[in-house]
Amino acid sequence: MVKKSQNVLISKHPSVSLFKLNYSYAKKKDTLVIILGIIGSLASGVISIPLMAITFVGIVNNFNIKSSDSSENFYNSVKKMCLQYFYIGLGYFFSGFLIWMWSLFGKRISKRIKKDYFRILRRQEQGFFEENDDILQYPTKIQAQIKKIEMGVIFIFKILIS
Repeated sequence: MVKKSQNVLISKHPSVSLFKLNYSYAKKKDTLVIILGIIGSLASGVISIPLMAITFVGIVNNFNIKSSDSSENFYNSVKKMCLQYFYIGLGYFFSGFLIWMWSLFGKRISKRIKKDYFRILRRQEQGFFEENDDILQYPTKIQAQIKKIEMGVIFIFKILIS
């Protein structure tokens, strides 16, 4: 680390992208979680606006009653549209559950980062803790950065895909 004049620390190391960070900590179980999360995000994106709009157009067309149509045909068509909305809602519910996989993945990644941080802290010599006056600022900053990574995994990827 190199200190700048305004007490801002500049790293000599290049920054790591979020994509590289996620997959460097991912294990085999996590790839399944990621795939399920991608499927859920894609399904949610397809169900939310396009499929609901197509179904709504069908409902509007159903209410265009012709004098030759019987009330039984009208009842059957409305029943069919209600079932279509029910199935869309059911699909949206299950896709929302699959989107939850992103939350699971984000929490698993943040747990692994916290374990690695704790291992690094245990390897430090006693002098490191004695010479730094504000030693509590480091865990607070690290915790905030880990939380940002977790939120980035949870929200950015699922919104990007859906």
